[in-house]
Amino acid sequence: MKERMFMRSLITAVTVVSAFALMDGRASAQSAIAGVVKDATGGALPGVSVEAASPALIEKTRSAVTDGNGQYKIVDLRPGEYTVTFTLTGFSMVTRAGIQLPSAFTATVNAELKIGSLEENITVSGVSPVVDVQNSVQQIVVSREVLDAVPTARNVFAVGAIIAGTTAARPDVGGTQGMQQNALQVHGSQSRDTLYQVDGMSINSNYSDGAQVGVYYNDGMVQDISYQTNALPAEVSQGGIRINMIPREGSNAYHGALFATGASGKLQANNFDDGLAARGMTAPNHIDKIYDINPSFGGPIAVDRLWFFGTYRRWGVHNFVANTFNPDRTQALDDNHITSSVLRLTWQPASKHKFAVYYDKNVKFRGHRRDTSSDYQFIEPQAAFQQTTPLGYTAQGKWTSTLSDRLMLEMGLSVFFLHYKTGYEPGVTPSDIAKIDFTRSTLTNAVVYDYDSYATRRTLSSALTYVTGSHNVKVGFQFGSGPYRETYLMNGDQQWRYSNGVPNSVDRFNTPVDVRSNLNMDLGIYAQDQWTISRATINAGVRVERFITSLKNQTAPAGSFVGARDFVPVQDVPNWTNVVPRLGLAYNLFGNGKTALKGSASKYMQNEGVGLSSLVNPMQLSRQRCAWVDADGDLAAQPSEVSACTGFSGGVNQRIDPNLTRPYNWEFSAGVQQEILPRFSVSAVYYRRNLRNLYGQTNTAVPVSEYSPVTIANPLTGSPLTVYNQSASTRGLVAFLVSNYDELNSQYDGLELKADKRFANNATVFGGVTIGHRLGSIRNAVPSPGTLANDLNNPNVLINSYGYVDNDSTYQLKIAGTYPMPGGVRFSGALQSTTGLPLQRVLTVTTALVPGLTQVTQAVDLVERGSVRLERMNLLDLRFERGFKLGRMELSPVADIYNVLNSNVSTSEVTAVGSSLGRPSAILDGRFMRLGAKLNF
Repeated sequence: MKERMFMRSLITAVTVVSAFALMDGRASAQSAIAGVVKDATGGALPGVSVEAASPALIEKTRSAVTDGNGQYKIVDLRPGEYTVTFTLTGFSMVTRAGIQLPSAFTATVNAELKIGSLEENITVSGVSPVVDVQNSVQQIVVSREVLDAVPTARNVFAVGAIIAGTTAARPDVGGTQGMQQNALQVHGSQSRDTLYQVDGMSINSNYSDGAQVGVYYNDGMVQDISYQTNALPAEVSQGGIRINMIPREGSNAYHGALFATGASGKLQANNFDDGLAARGMTAPNHIDKIYDINPSFGGPIAVDRLWFFGTYRRWGVHNFVANTFNPDRTQALDDNHITSSVLRLTWQPASKHKFAVYYDKNVKFRGHRRDTSSDYQFIEPQAAFQQTTPLGYTAQGKWTSTLSDRLMLEMGLSVFFLHYKTGYEPGVTPSDIAKIDFTRSTLTNAVVYDYDSYATRRTLSSALTYVTGSHNVKVGFQFGSGPYRETYLMNGDQQWRYSNGVPNSVDRFNTPVDVRSNLNMDLGIYAQDQWTISRATINAGVRVERFITSLKNQTAPAGSFVGARDFVPVQDVPNWTNVVPRLGLAYNLFGNGKTALKGSASKYMQNEGVGLSSLVNPMQLSRQRCAWVDADGDLAAQPSEVSACTGFSGGVNQRIDPNLTRPYNWEFSAGVQQEILPRFSVSAVYYRRNLRNLYGQTNTAVPVSEYSPVTIANPLTGSPLTVYNQSASTRGLVAFLVSNYDELNSQYDGLELKADKRFANNATVFGGVTIGHRLGSIRNAVPSPGTLANDLNNPNVLINSYGYVDNDSTYQLKIAGTYPMPGGVRFSGALQSTTGLPLQRVLTVTTALVPGLTQVTQAVDLVERGSVRLERMNLLDLRFERGFKLGRMELSPVADIYNVLNSNVSTSEVTAVGSSLGRPSAILDGRFMRLGAKLNF
């Protein structure tokens, strides 16, 4: 009954909004020009016609009229160079030329009109504003010019990593990590809260936490990339980084470009040394070859009516894997390539209407993928995955209309699809069982399982924007939905576990499984206003969110350890409704547009996909751990040798607390931005983020009272260490409850100083220093599919459970820029100097340490996370290029030098206490040169 009432209310709200307009609220639409017009005495002038003209606008011009306070706003502007003209009968015309407007920026352009005739035109070629005194959002926009100039891996993750305050899960040296998407976080956010957009419309998937994407973006299709990191408006759900790729479009002239670059191992320096060898490293990771070919072309199909833009990209990376060798003792290779084909069409049937569609087909092959875990860092070639993406794509359609100077509308539909597959390497037979030695940190013999997933997400966006001189009001909604499916097959339905070569335990799985779930509704209805009162601008909004997932009917045949299954559909797992406020303030301190005080208080609900429903899905991949005594000494587990099993830890034994509420975080900020000199701004901002209501799970069948303390020696220090043994009477009892737990709360505090300078000679430099930390529980809130659950009733989980969490980098320095040198040579570079990420020291307690251990094995943290870290990383990349005019074409040879300092700090290492503890499993790739060329015509 309540569901039907809500749906009626939703349909009514959608109908009312759609009756006015349909719009998606893209970030490119957030670019604006605003200001105040006064007369010579300082009095406000109402009724002034203000016209913004730019080649970036298909309709060429956009206009507004000042209100009673002399204020005006022109919104929904594309980035580019603008000329702003002010006219009023009885006054001279004033023109401000050369205004550079980036994405998602409000440029303050004021004017003073003097009494005279309209024939008197006063033209002012002023410097473009660099301080946004109306938006409270913190952001950086990386233009096409900078994207083409600064040496990066040419993807949103690598570009995002050079921005102040962001932290990447792993460093990417010249694209060597570009074949796997790199999670980004900012100011204590979770990587799951990253929002990916093209032209302002979401392209996130519905898989897992909703942030997994799996489609790799074609750099050739991007004009600008906007990274918003704080005080996001109500039109945005997530509270991490908002990455919006503004697409390139065709025009009335034919233009093309080609980017091609590559490198081989012969162009790479050796950074392996005795220190690494002493830590157990036998061979470093390094490149075999890397390449990127990216042609683009666009132009008119019908002048002033229909345009096209297309781009093709093929890029690949072949890396030699650290410490890993083929049977013939040659170093193992991780071979990858991706192909992207993009076509975009733009149609303008009338001056105030525009339709745009695009399709990006994405195909990937990875011959030897190695996903590491807490149990293993080193994976032999036969135990790697063979990964393919038979088909992945994103597609969008959008209608944009400017009905009047005050009313604008759009409607958009975005579609994400990905068929992702990982399987056994050729030569692996069904009798080959995965073998894990958790002490040596190795995976041998075969990969754990064969896997397919199919993710589809459709997002409809709609909104209405109404603008006056002092208000910019927007109301709208986004509605996402789609099915998700994944299948698992496994050799023998088990994996064998060893400790220093000695059989220890067996993990038995419920394979084969065929998981089917659905994102029924990810709905956000919002209203927001940017209200300027004299020097102050209030950015206020509220968002109502509704999130529902469900489980479909699911069937699977019998496996080795489970019977045939047929599960009925389950609705509302979960069903959440939340009200989310946003408040920001920007204050033009001296009224000259050069100093802005900014503050914000923003609540964000945690991003979700179908991951939570997977936890309680009885079909989800799950396992039980059994003791193994190898009686015949053949190192292979026979059924008679396996006993004392725990219960299956997956969804069949899990349920959601009916009082479970959606996790959220509150983000607070306060700071100042100042224009020091023309085209030079600095800022200082304090950030605070509180993450609350995170969900985890407890095994209610085994309360805390069923654990007894046992004292052993801490192998790192030799001092006594208390661990806990589960009572034998509760072995195999499993009844997990997924709920909110205060033990999982965390918080971030940080201070960030940034600078941005654009020089008259087209040189640029931007960067900043960030000092901050996030503290909380080091335990994942929920387990990954197929892993044993983190039971918060188990006191072992709480040992050293508080410390620096996730990808916490306490001290960061980021600088990037470009500079034209004598002789037409253009120099650019990027420096990242960051504190190493926190590490764990994990002891796997076995019966050898605690005779009669009921849990079979028990992982225990020996130190707080953050007390041990990876080494500090100093990564410097440089580029040199020189342009040559060849008629209408310009050819620019390019030479990139990555990791100029030839640093060899480890980027991952073994954290399991044992013979391999501290052994680097990967280091920064050694210095190498990448040669190529850019052609524009």
